[in-house]
Amino acid sequence: MTFISKSSIIPEKISLLRIFRNNMKKNVAISKFMNEMASKTIPLSFFFRNDGINRNKAISFFCCLLLIQIAFGQDNYFQQRVAYKIDVKLNDSLHTLSAFETIEYKNNSPRELNFIYFHLWPNAYKNNETALAKQLFEDRNFRLYYSEEKDRGFIDSLDFKVNNKPIKWQLDSQHIDICKLILNTPLQPGESIKITTPFYVKIPKGVYSRLGHLGQAYQITQWYPKPAVYDKNGWHEMPYLSQGEFYSEFGSFDVSITLPENYVVGATGDLVNGEKELTWLNQKAAETDSLIKKDSIPTTDTIPKSSKQWKTLHYHQDNVHDFAWFTDKRWQVLKGEVELPHSKRKVTTWAMFTNSQFKLWKKAIEYLNDAIYYYSLWNGDYAYNHMTAVDGALTAGAGMEYPNITVIGPSNGDYLHEAVIMHETGHQWFYGMLGSNERDHAWLDEGINSANESRYFETKYPDSLTILGFSRDKFYTKLFDLNRPHRESYYTGYLLSARKNLDQPMELPSEQFTSMNYGEIVYYKSATVFNYLRAYLGDEQYDKAMQAYFDTWKFKHPQPEDLQKIIEEITKDDLNWFFKDIIKTTGKIDYKITSVNKTGKGQYGVELKNVGDINSPVSISALRGDTVIFTQWLKGFSDTQTLSIAVDDDVDQIKIDAEQKIPEIVRSNNTINTKGLFKKSKPLKFAGSLAVHYNLFSKKTFEQVKFGIKSSSYAFDRFGDRQANFYKIVPEAIFTFKRPNLRKRVYHKIHLRSINIRENYPSINHNNSFQEIAYLFSDFRGLSPSNVDIVLQHGFLTTENKSDIPLNNVQSTDTDFLRASLEAYKRLPLRQGKYVTFRFFAGMYLFNNTNHPRYNWRMDGISGYRDYTYDYIFLGRTENEGVLSQQFIENQGGFKISTPVGQSNKWITAFNFKSDIPGKIPIRVYGDVGFTRNEVFDVQSLSVSMENVFLFNGGLNIQVIPTDILDIYIPLVYSTNITDVPSFQSSNFIERIRFTLNLHFANPFDIVSF
Repeated sequence: MTFISKSSIIPEKISLLRIFRNNMKKNVAISKFMNEMASKTIPLSFFFRNDGINRNKAISFFCCLLLIQIAFGQDNYFQQRVAYKIDVKLNDSLHTLSAFETIEYKNNSPRELNFIYFHLWPNAYKNNETALAKQLFEDRNFRLYYSEEKDRGFIDSLDFKVNNKPIKWQLDSQHIDICKLILNTPLQPGESIKITTPFYVKIPKGVYSRLGHLGQAYQITQWYPKPAVYDKNGWHEMPYLSQGEFYSEFGSFDVSITLPENYVVGATGDLVNGEKELTWLNQKAAETDSLIKKDSIPTTDTIPKSSKQWKTLHYHQDNVHDFAWFTDKRWQVLKGEVELPHSKRKVTTWAMFTNSQFKLWKKAIEYLNDAIYYYSLWNGDYAYNHMTAVDGALTAGAGMEYPNITVIGPSNGDYLHEAVIMHETGHQWFYGMLGSNERDHAWLDEGINSANESRYFETKYPDSLTILGFSRDKFYTKLFDLNRPHRESYYTGYLLSARKNLDQPMELPSEQFTSMNYGEIVYYKSATVFNYLRAYLGDEQYDKAMQAYFDTWKFKHPQPEDLQKIIEEITKDDLNWFFKDIIKTTGKIDYKITSVNKTGKGQYGVELKNVGDINSPVSISALRGDTVIFTQWLKGFSDTQTLSIAVDDDVDQIKIDAEQKIPEIVRSNNTINTKGLFKKSKPLKFAGSLAVHYNLFSKKTFEQVKFGIKSSSYAFDRFGDRQANFYKIVPEAIFTFKRPNLRKRVYHKIHLRSINIRENYPSINHNNSFQEIAYLFSDFRGLSPSNVDIVLQHGFLTTENKSDIPLNNVQSTDTDFLRASLEAYKRLPLRQGKYVTFRFFAGMYLFNNTNHPRYNWRMDGISGYRDYTYDYIFLGRTENEGVLSQQFIENQGGFKISTPVGQSNKWITAFNFKSDIPGKIPIRVYGDVGFTRNEVFDVQSLSVSMENVFLFNGGLNIQVIPTDILDIYIPLVYSTNITDVPSFQSSNFIERIRFTLNLHFANPFDIVSF
């Protein structure tokens, strides 16, 4: 007897049908339905019993199950539909919006809905507890944190009704910019409801993120109550974030905007009642065009008074997922038109800008037209009737996109201005018509769009020097290899994090990227790898696939797997190496040429080796001079592969990735010469991009492992015609431990140094070696950064007497010491821009075989000669008097007054504080307290005793250059054991003033490691 499950017999017929009906009604997944069925026991013979269900019914039952399984096994994509009608009035004296919203919401899902999530994103600006405020704070942007109540924003006066009946609704317990509408009756599949509410928006000051105003210039974005997306993966309720964009339902918008009639408005949608308004805009466009032709640039940019007359502008647009509008009374206007490459339909283009940006915006219509044309050519025609770019005081990036419109921030030069306008225009495809979930898959939007940006510039400006403004004939152009394609800037940006092993996978939610990686990975790496994919597939196949993607998913919500599926269907290629290995990991690509053997005229055997992490395609080329005469793409492979190359004549080089389109982590191993002694050498060129250090990929324990070596020398003339000097060499290694979350700026490091110094004086030499291990902890989160450094240092000191006559009884000696120290630092905020800082230091000798005071702990920090490791830069290292002798380094005890009392060859502890004072004058008060144990020599008894010493001092600190580079310290209060010192009593007030000049902070050789 064969069983298909395990239950009873006839009664289960009813139970199974009930499960089937209920599960279909509730639309649970087929897997759950099948699991419930599998829990029942039904002998197979049951379906063939004469006294039970007949064979026809049994066959019908199995067919139903099969059809259900097929249906649920297919893609269960659905998309909700919304239709908005919004009436809004701008109060430009109070900077508020008063509005009423009606939404027709259709449930196209196969499930009934008992509630609907809504976004109330203006509430993101309400207080310091919102997700936006916390994200900005985490990124050390404190504008919103310190903002005044009058400059913040919110949305209120909400009164939700469904089909004209009041409903219950509630704010999210964690995010006040999300709410849940509890429906009175469930919304069934295929049914629609009408949701209405009034709302009132206090527009925040436009310095925090995307919504805001500066005076009477307005950026009205993410401003109305908006249903969250509900798709096959469930609800996507999300708080507003500055880093992390949007995911909204497609639908239609009817928006009526009432405002004083002298405002120029740029908005999503077509003007419905726009005859009078369009006549006015056309007139302004003609006036602006006339100014450009006359080369007459307006200089005034004052905001005129608002008209007492009002106007209402009615905009309508279908198949968009958002509505934004911008308005300013100062704007100049330009108007243009572009013909689409496929349909030949014409699109109207508008540019609206202030006089302060007049010069840059003169060519804005050209930029808009070219972007629309090329994006349409490569991806599919633009679907709407107009596209507008406006000049705005944007604080969240250089530009920001919305359906039919983009806002552009201030630009520095024509190239950057064109780049931002065309990039944001490109988002009409990758964000606008292809509405992917940017919060979860930002690369699907920003990455593909940035790849198109690179293609735009390389198509429009094949000679990159043209747009950069360099002359091809200048020596620096050739020396520094400045004629580089646009995509190289993105590749270099990717390397900035990848070579430091600080990169993150492309497939991460936007909020999980570090602020640096949001640019370097989401934009730069993503653009680079899509350029790589296009190079591998070829333009024809790539464009065919992207157009199929556009045609299939236009006005929908594509996911990453949808893009992969279409490209693989078009190209008949397995692209897991791209969509899984490159996009979902931080694996690095690196191929190298290991050997080349000439096997005949024009014939070569080439061995390639994959020394990277990803088995992705690689191209190999043969070059004669600088000309590529042969190129072949190979499928990805691991380990090694041998390739035979046959060309018409001998070649000079074999090269991996001759066109430099593969994002390899190292390109220096890509070229091999076919003849000559040094086959793997290449001509010396300096890349136009920044050189950065290369780190070991210690993936399990360490985030970074850096090795380096530093050297320096110094000489001074203090002995007449006899010069003294020193030479220093320091090999070092820094191990940075992995952080669980790269956004959390908490670092644990181990720093190893071997400091080797030779000091040459006229009569003696010092050969000193210091071995150092340090644990470094840093916490840069929020307003209260802190550091803890624990250092263990062993010094081995050798003195050589170069004179036949001992100098001051100094003979050749070897001594050593071992000492440990702890330094802790904490900064606390007083108010915006004002802080109080605390520092604690403790140091002790574990053993000390040298009695030289140069190596003693110092309560007053170190200066000049006492900097025995030569770690700092002193203007007068050996000066004993004068202004230069008053420079010191605020370390060890950190006292600001020079005092010989506070030194010890045993141990030392100190506590220091500085506090800003109110006002704009850069003055702080400071205080230092210290305790040490020191040897005291009694001249009368010629004996040495140990004495505990307590000291304090305080005064004023003048910050001459911010960030603690140049500070002046004026001591005003001292302990008596400082004032009793003869050197103090013999000095005047001016001579007691000291200063720090921390030039080592700005040393470029410490900033960039090699």
